[in-house]
This record gives sequence, structure tokens and C-alpha cells, in this order.
Amino acid sequence: MKKLLSILLAICILAMTMTTVVMAEGEEGEETITSINVASAANNATATAGAQKTANPASNAIDVETESITSWIAYNANKYTDMWLQVEFANVSSVNELTFASTTNTTAASYNVFYSLTGKDDSWTELTSITQTAETSTYQFEVTVPSNGIIAKYIKIVRVGTTKTISLHNVVAMGNHISYPYLKSLEVPNGTLLPAFNPEITSYKVQVEDFKNFDFDSIEDLPCEAYLNDASCDQTKDALTNTITIAVTQNEEIKNYTVQYVPYNWALSVNGASATGFETVAKQPESFAIDGDESTYWQSYYGGTSKAGRWLKVTLEEPMAINKIAFNNNTSGDLEKWMIEYSLTGEDGSWVKATDITRPNGKEKPYIQIASFDANPVLAKYVKFTYVTATGNIVIKEVEVYGDKLTNDLTTSSGVSSDNKLIGNIAHLNNAQTSVSDNCYIMAIYVDDVLYSVIPADKSANTISAGEIEATSISSAVLPETGTVTAKLFVWNSLSNLVPVTDEPITLR
Repeated sequence: MKKLLSILLAICILAMTMTTVVMAEGEEGEETITSINVASAANNATATAGAQKTANPASNAIDVETESITSWIAYNANKYTDMWLQVEFANVSSVNELTFASTTNTTAASYNVFYSLTGKDDSWTELTSITQTAETSTYQFEVTVPSNGIIAKYIKIVRVGTTKTISLHNVVAMGNHISYPYLKSLEVPNGTLLPAFNPEITSYKVQVEDFKNFDFDSIEDLPCEAYLNDASCDQTKDALTNTITIAVTQNEEIKNYTVQYVPYNWALSVNGASATGFETVAKQPESFAIDGDESTYWQSYYGGTSKAGRWLKVTLEEPMAINKIAFNNNTSGDLEKWMIEYSLTGEDGSWVKATDITRPNGKEKPYIQIASFDANPVLAKYVKFTYVTATGNIVIKEVEVYGDKLTNDLTTSSGVSSDNKLIGNIAHLNNAQTSVSDNCYIMAIYVDDVLYSVIPADKSANTISAGEIEATSISSAVLPETGTVTAKLFVWNSLSNLVPVTDEPITLR
């Protein structure tokens, strides 16, 4: 009789373990959800490994319902590399408890444990706290999971070091398969998706390089796939905001993903930009201001001592015809406390201060400042943000630089007016600028590689001479009707020291 009862009890336990979601009635008649082992083969999980013995496959680590203990054993004679076990759940799951056991590796320091929604190389998040909970004939380990659990479809246990072998069994991930919708994949063939796709992130931007000629109405539905087979992915478009909304529906649950098409931000690190800053705090590096993530920020701190002139400099991948520079910060919204500058070379004396600054959100955090050059784009490779007021620290969250790559068409429209006159904004020369640090700027103009004229960029120095050529002001420099026009920018510190600061001439026409 006792044997019969034991068999019946075992059958009941097995049935409960194999059930995806077990509903029980509480004392008040309410339904509660009972956790299951989503890492169990009985619940349709599968396992793979970097190396394994033929008689001890990866599947042995997740067959916890069997009467006897079986183990996955990895043995690799080539320095014992690829010692990892990966478990894929039957579906995306919420996990609140994770344990495993070993007969060979005796300390928690022997393992690294990761989880992922997609299983891709760059998608893994490490669970950093592992505790050894028992030491009998085998060693038991518990992995600390955040109090609100984790959302995952994969877990990976990696053996640290180069021990000859590894043996794991009884991998248990207690939780539940998720019954509400998620996107499994999202493709955007029309631009660069920011940030990289992660099912847990629901708002994305798509950078379009030639945004001025971008036709949003021509965009077709984006290729996407839901995690659940019976979930639908319905898409709607909003032409006013260039946004596509993807509604993933499972039963009565809906999760919305938004994808907005925007111009390229050339100040992002993913677009080749880099940054340096004054007295940067190690935990808030310059890269945080150009990562496209407003939850991170760059910070400058000078030992608690107030100091004016703290700055962040961003270097673009190549010179651009820039029509807008913007940044947001948590330090101050006062326009007079900040200075936005740009430069073609980044050298001392080459910086030009932007004057047309707007503050679209007033003094609400984060404080936003925008320098616009829509009428006359400026040529620059460097932008700089300086807090001119003395302070102990400053914070910049994100930097934005918009514009176009340089082409003959762009430099023609930027450098030569419709009446065939040279205009000063090319090579960041604005006829209204003032000289910086007593330096003077001039442009040598060539027509078909022959020196045509030398044009002063500093309004206060319209009679600068170079050699035998008498300069005229930028606004009155009339070019020949035909011929290829190029320019080379110079900066001088004295009348006898004329230094070119562009490696190659800039084509104007």
C-alpha cells in the first residue's frame, strides 16, 4: 500500500512539473499562479553546450524529473575550453529562482551565469552573485536573482578557468512562461536602428542619412516577429511624427513598440564620433554624452572647487556641413552661462562662437540649448560646449549634431551665392564673427588651381594682404563665371606666420 501511495504521489508531482501554468484556488476563492521549472526538459526546455561527452550530453543537466542523477560532462583535451552550458526555455519566461548542482567544481567562483532574451552574442546580462548552499555528495549553488525577477529565454552557465572537466546537473529556473506579447525580432531596412534591438525596449529611433529627401510614405511594414506563435504584429503610421507603431497582441494583452525616423545625429559614438572633456569623473565618462542614452551623462568635477571654463569637446568622424548643434544638461538653463563653439581643425584660435542660440523648453530639466545654422550651414569637424561660469561640476546628458556630408553640391551651395559671390560661412567663416585670441583667419581662393584672391574672414581686417594680392571683403568677392573654385583656410598669429589649417583645399564650386 505504501509503495502504491508513493507511486501515485510521484505521478502527481510529475504532472505538476510538466504543467505550464498551474492554477490553484486560494482561501478567498482567488486564483494564484504556481511557479514551474522553466529550465526542465519536461517543460520543453532544451540544452546545448560548448563541449560534451557523448555519454553525458547537455540534456542530462535539465532532466531533473528522472529518479537517478544524470549529469552533463564537458571534456575537451585542448586546454579544456568552451566549457559552457546553455538552456533555452520553451518560451520567454519570468524567472525568480535559479539553482544548479555540480560534482566536480566546488566553489561559486568556478562559474559565471548569464541570461538573455535573444541568445545573441551581445545580449547577455550577468548575474553576479552565486552562493554555494550545500556540500554533500554534490555541490549545490544558488544564483541571486533580482527581487522582481528576470525576463529571459536563455540562461548560460560558464565554467571559469581551465580545469580538466566540468559536471553539472539539476539546473532549475523557477518561474513561469510569459503569456503576454513580446517582439522577438525587428528589422529596419531603411536606416540605422537606435538603440540596437532588445525586446524589452519599446521605443526606437531610426537614423536616416539623407533625411531631407526621405519619403516616409514609401516605408513598408517593418519585418518583425513575435515570440508567441499566436500573437499578431499590427503596424500603423503617423506621417506627422514619422513614427511607426507596432502593436503586438496576444489574447487581450497588447504591447506597443514605436519606431521613429529621424535625421542622423553625427555626434553619436555609433556614427564615428568621439569626445574629450575637462576634469572628467571616471564613472561618468565623455562617452556617456554621445551614446544616445539620456539616462547616462558626462560629468566634470574639480575636487569640490569652483572653476569656470569646464568643457566637453566632440570630434566628428569627418567634417560636415552642419545646420544644427544641440545639447541637454542638468547644470543650468541660462544661455549666458554656456558657450557653443565649432571648428574645422580643433586648434587653438580656430573656434567660432555660435550666436543664434534658442532654449526650447525654457528652464525645465533637462535644459536644452540649440544653435541653428539653417540659412548658412557651417563647415566643422569639432563642436565644443563650455560652462563659462565658475562652478564645482557640470553635467551634459546628450549632444546632437545634424547636417550633411560634404559633396560638391553641398559646398557649392554653402560657399557660393546665386550671384556667384563667395559667402563667408564656408569653412566656418562668418563675416559677422569676431577674432579669437588675436588670431586672424583668411581664405586663399583658387580658380582652376590658380590663386585668385585672399579673402579675410575677420570683418575687422578687410585689408589684409598676402604677397602681392590685395584682399577684399568676403561679401564683395565676385568669382569668375567658370572654373573649379577651391579654397584653403589659413590662420595666423602674426603677419609673418601664415599657417594652413586644412590639409586639402575645400571645393566650393
